[in-house]
Amino acid sequence: MTEASRRKSLDGLRGLAALTVFTHHVWGHQLGGKTTPPMTDFWSVLGTELRLGLFLFFILTGFLLYRSFLAHLRAGTQPDFSGYLRRRAARILPAYYVAVAAAIVIVALVDVRGLPPFDQLPLFAVFAQNFSDDTFLTVDSPTWTLCIELGFYLLLPVIVIGLLRLRAGWRFQAAVLTGLFATGLLWRALGDAIGAGIVWDNMLPAWLPYFALGMGVALWVEYAEPQPLSPRRTGAIAAVATLVVLVNGALLGVFQGNEVMHYVSNLPAGAAFAALTALALVGSGIAVRWMHLRWLAGLGIVSYGFYLWHMPLLIALRGIYPHGGFVATFAAALPAAVLAGVLSWRWVEKPAMLRARRAPAERPSATPAPRADPVAVTE
Repeated sequence: MTEASRRKSLDGLRGLAALTVFTHHVWGHQLGGKTTPPMTDFWSVLGTELRLGLFLFFILTGFLLYRSFLAHLRAGTQPDFSGYLRRRAARILPAYYVAVAAAIVIVALVDVRGLPPFDQLPLFAVFAQNFSDDTFLTVDSPTWTLCIELGFYLLLPVIVIGLLRLRAGWRFQAAVLTGLFATGLLWRALGDAIGAGIVWDNMLPAWLPYFALGMGVALWVEYAEPQPLSPRRTGAIAAVATLVVLVNGALLGVFQGNEVMHYVSNLPAGAAFAALTALALVGSGIAVRWMHLRWLAGLGIVSYGFYLWHMPLLIALRGIYPHGGFVATFAAALPAAVLAGVLSWRWVEKPAMLRARRAPAERPSATPAPRADPVAVTE
C-alpha cells in the first residue's frame, strides 16, 4: 500500500468518526437536546453508541502524532518541538476560536439560557471549559474533547524528551505506553473512590488509554515493519473488530452497576478501533476498501470544521424548526455541517497551516521523522 493510499485510509477513518459523532448528536438533539438519550430500545441504543466515534479520534491522534516522533527516537535525534507546537496551534486554534465565537452568538439568539454565566465564558478561550460544571457541555458541547486533545499535545513532547534521554528502545516504549494505559484506569478508579464528579472523568488522565492504544499501533508499525495482510486475514480481523464495536453497548447494559466494567466499559471498542487503524495501514481487499470512498475520505479532510460546527448548526436548526424528527434534522443539518467544514478548511484551517509551515525551517536531524497529517479531533 502506497503512502497516498494509507493517508486516504486514515482520512476515511476520520470521516467515519465524524459521521458517527454527528449522527449521535442528531439522535440526542431530536429528543430535546440530550447528548445521552435513554437506552430503551434497539434504535436508542444504536443512536447512543454512535458516540464511540470520539474514541477513534483519540486513537488516531495518538497514532499520528507519536508516529511523527518515532524516527527521531530510533535515531536518537532531537525533534523540533517548537515547530511541532507551532503546527499544532495553527491546526487547532484559529478554527476553534471562530466556531466558538459563532456558537456563543447562536446560543444567545436561540435560547440565552443555554449560555453559561458571563464570567465563565473566558474558560473557553483557554480550553478550560471541562473544569467547570457551568461550562462543561455548553455553547459548543463537542469542544470538551479538544481540551483533552490539547493536554495530550503538551504531554507528548515531555514523554518523547524522557524517552530520548533514556535512549529507549521499543520494549521500554511499550512499557511506558502500558503505564499510560494503566494510569487512565487508576485515575478513574481513584475518582470513583473519592466520589469525584464529571470534571474528574473528563481530564486528560482519564482518556490516556485511548491515546496509548493509538501510540501502540504507531510503535508496532515503526518497529515491526509489518508486511501487508491478505484480503482474507484483513476481512477476518475487520469482522471481529466491527463485532466488538457493535456489542460494546450491549456489554454496558449487561454489566451495568459493575464497578470493574465502569472503568473498562469502552476499552473493547477502543481496542477494535486500534485494530482498524492498523488495518488502514497494512490491510487489503474489500474489508478496507470502504475507507477509500471519495466522499468519506473527503469528509475526513474537512472533519475538524465539520466537528466544530455541527452542534451550533443543530442548535440554530432547533430554533428554526423545534419539532423536527431524526430524519428531517439529519437531512437538514448534514449538508450545512459539511459546507461549514469545507469553508473552515478552505478559509481558516488550511491558510493557518500553510503559514505555520512557512515559518523558519526546522533544525536538520539525522533521521527525518515521517510527516503525519494533522488529525481532525472530536474532536
